[in-house]
Amino acid sequence: MPARVVGINLLPQSEFGQTFWGRFLKWAVSTGRYFLIFVELVVIIAFMSRFKLDKDLADLADNIAGKKAVLEAAYATEQNFRFTQARLNAAETLLNSQIGVRQILETVANYVPPQVSLTRLDLQLNSITLGGQASTTDGLALLLARMTTDPSWKSIDLSEVLAIPTQGIGFTITAKR
Repeated sequence: MPARVVGINLLPQSEFGQTFWGRFLKWAVSTGRYFLIFVELVVIIAFMSRFKLDKDLADLADNIAGKKAVLEAAYATEQNFRFTQARLNAAETLLNSQIGVRQILETVANYVPPQVSLTRLDLQLNSITLGGQASTTDGLALLLARMTTDPSWKSIDLSEVLAIPTQGIGFTITAKR
């Protein structure tokens, strides 16, 4: 086996190399330079990434501006739509809270025989008033008979009967719920 090689240093050691600042200087020259190179690389990468981030920021600003323009253009249409929707909701609420006009009209239309024509129809909350003309007395009697058989009416009053020579019989009927 070969003998071990021992390094011999004939230069005298200085006192400065033994102090804190001397050791720091030796570290800064040997290992510290790698640390400094690493820090410089981080700074360069950060500087280069700034260009990409600035481009992304500009693209986002353009994208937001475009979407804002679309929203502003659609604002009037949306306001009109919301206004119309509110009116439809109000109309639906009103129709639902009314006294069942459609059902009453359908019922009255089923009561009226062909010999009778209605000229007036007044709907109230608890009553309905029919005015019209009957060509025969049988038609008027049939209308009254049909209305009196309906249990939803509490009272039915024939308040006015007029003989019209060329047209038949004029009448007014008030039915109360």
